[in-house]
Amino acid sequence: MKMLKIFFFFLIFVSFNYSQNKIEFSIDYSRFQFNSDTNYVEIYYRINKNTLERNLADSTKKATLHFTLVDSTGTKNYIKTFYIQTKSDSDFTKNDLVGQFPILLGKEIRSLNIVIKDENSNNTAEISEKIEFMPFHEHIFSLSDIQLARNIEKSEEIKNIFYKNTYKILPNTDNIFTSVQPVLFYYFEIYNSNQISANSGCFGRILDNDRKEIMKKEITFAHKSSPIVKVNSFILKNLSTGSYFLEVIIIDTLNNYQYKSYKKFYFVSDKEENTIVVLNNYNVKFASYSEEECDLFFDKLRHLSLKSDKEMYSKLNSVDGKREFLSKLWQKQDNSPSSDENEFMNEYLRKLDYVEQKFKTQMYAGYKSDMGRIYLTYGVADTIDRYPNNISGKSYEIWTYSSIEGGVYFVFVDALGIDEFQLTHSTKRGEVYNPNWQEQISND
Repeated sequence: MKMLKIFFFFLIFVSFNYSQNKIEFSIDYSRFQFNSDTNYVEIYYRINKNTLERNLADSTKKATLHFTLVDSTGTKNYIKTFYIQTKSDSDFTKNDLVGQFPILLGKEIRSLNIVIKDENSNNTAEISEKIEFMPFHEHIFSLSDIQLARNIEKSEEIKNIFYKNTYKILPNTDNIFTSVQPVLFYYFEIYNSNQISANSGCFGRILDNDRKEIMKKEITFAHKSSPIVKVNSFILKNLSTGSYFLEVIIIDTLNNYQYKSYKKFYFVSDKEENTIVVLNNYNVKFASYSEEECDLFFDKLRHLSLKSDKEMYSKLNSVDGKREFLSKLWQKQDNSPSSDENEFMNEYLRKLDYVEQKFKTQMYAGYKSDMGRIYLTYGVADTIDRYPNNISGKSYEIWTYSSIEGGVYFVFVDALGIDEFQLTHSTKRGEVYNPNWQEQISND
């Protein structure tokens, strides 16, 4: 049977975080072999329970999920509704409802439409995405999609919704891993391995965005026609914050074939809290922010925000709305949207770190201090003249910027003698103007 030199099976990454209408949820899916004409597809979903409203009568929360598959002609061919309560089998974490359900997918390209409804508030949210058929021929070697998981363990709970081929697999619908949860578990299946050389090797690899290999593990498998189930894991704690690829590759050295399956994922390191990754226009870091964290972060952007931004943010009354607003504000400040990094904002966050270390005072955080504000607004001064405290006067500093308005300077005075340098005078338009500032540095 003739086979192509290289088979690339790419998993289409479909993990969404939506905070539309106060409901936060995400989905993902994996395709497996059913027969030559049909895929067995698992749909994984997560709902943040905190974004659902509680029934005042019995204190329960309920959401209804409507899954609709539409084929290329636009005809609805699959509709199913799931009722989920907080005390359901799919409830495995404190804050999230996580579950899965199977569908059979034919060769036509399908559009998956999901509507979630909060039964107590009538709020709804909706997402759509195409799912393409992946050929798994009954007598040709192939690989399934890769399912990312929060945890995989041996199990005999065959009635558990997460049970699959002797394993209990808790899906990671967001495909996000963190320093708190640094273990990436994954599951995949191998079909018709007897069709390739017995010398073939299988490897799991972690690749960066440039497809450079970072980690690698060998995976052993038997050569037989029946499906082979494989599970494995990587510890990601030493990775930097960013997006990566998990690759499963099988190399048939005898026939010079390669078979690959990819899955994109994201890692957020607590060592680099100020590096931010964008996931489908929704910010990874913001996705986990509490309302207080959103407010604090927006406050730290005060020197970049327009008056209209501040007015709009003040009117937001939900954590989801604030997360989405911060994501859009972050993108608006991106000077190079074609690149993976938001260089301007990442540089601003590095400045925030610097002012917190350098200009934090007893009264103010670094970014709220006068020196911190000037540094964040105008950058590093061309010259800084320091005049430490002495018998005849108070400590003060003069920062000069020669490229602003033909040359301006800022005078900071430690009026109380406790290292609280306050802006006392500046020649910059719109800043404090006090031509008699020298009188304030005298002890007389």
